[in-house]
Amino acid sequence: MPVNIFRAFTHEAKYYYKYLFALKMAIFSILALGTYLFDAYFFMINAIKGQDPGRFEGLLSTIVILFFYIQFCIPIRQKILLTIYFLILWILHVVGHIGYLIAFIYLENKYGIIVFGFWILGSTLYMMILIYYRVIRGQYHNIQIRNKHFFHFISQLEIILAIYIPTFGLSEVQTISRSSVAFFLLFDFFTGDYDRFHGLLIKFILHLFVGTVTASVALEFVFISVRLHGYEHASIIADVVSFYLFFLFILLQFHDNNFKREKPRHGLGNGPPIGTSYTTTLGRIVPRPAYTRATREVKTSEE
Repeated sequence: MPVNIFRAFTHEAKYYYKYLFALKMAIFSILALGTYLFDAYFFMINAIKGQDPGRFEGLLSTIVILFFYIQFCIPIRQKILLTIYFLILWILHVVGHIGYLIAFIYLENKYGIIVFGFWILGSTLYMMILIYYRVIRGQYHNIQIRNKHFFHFISQLEIILAIYIPTFGLSEVQTISRSSVAFFLLFDFFTGDYDRFHGLLIKFILHLFVGTVTASVALEFVFISVRLHGYEHASIIADVVSFYLFFLFILLQFHDNNFKREKPRHGLGNGPPIGTSYTTTLGRIVPRPAYTRATREVKTSEE
């Protein structure tokens, strides 16, 4: 009897833990876009008034925008709730882009207008991909993000922050919100699953993503050193290309054929490994397919 009570309590604890994890991901994503809106419209207001926005403009959203990009794996099962969540993030992201777009239209900067036009298009495509796979098709994500990854991202952000503060602190350099830091952390995270990837396409896209992100960061620091705007423009273009490669990679990871099949484990069936999307869903608990009759017999014999 005490054993059954303990098991029931553990089951309920895991159930509510998934809600808390989903809530944390949602809050972090919305806060990240809130900082992006602040940076974008702060830049726009100063551009219209002809004022110098000062130093560190765009730094806050550059640091935390990472949490917007990991929305693809939020553990929510309810389709209506998931659709609302994706749409809210898309609206906030696009509204931020529009702020920068208005600023560059006022400054008559054709380069900035084109760049943020592509950002709006990319954000829309990313939202459509997520709704199609997560809501319409009910696909689960093969790449998982857990609590330990949150702490890893934050620890890495502290190191990168120490590098970027001097860059954004230069008063003679006009800076905007960038996604290169987020992409740098994400490709480091994606490569942790490299051994699971199957097929040439997903590996090729990941290599391109890593290359463009590295080029974006390198060109940005070259611009800081030599003050030639050609390097700055090339860095921002690489940033936009990285975003398109990112959501193409996310699209591919929804397809099971791009991942190697897990080898059957003796006595545990042929289910997915512990920690897959089967155990990170919001709503009803989906039992692991590996929990079969053979598993129960093994556990009973052990007890």
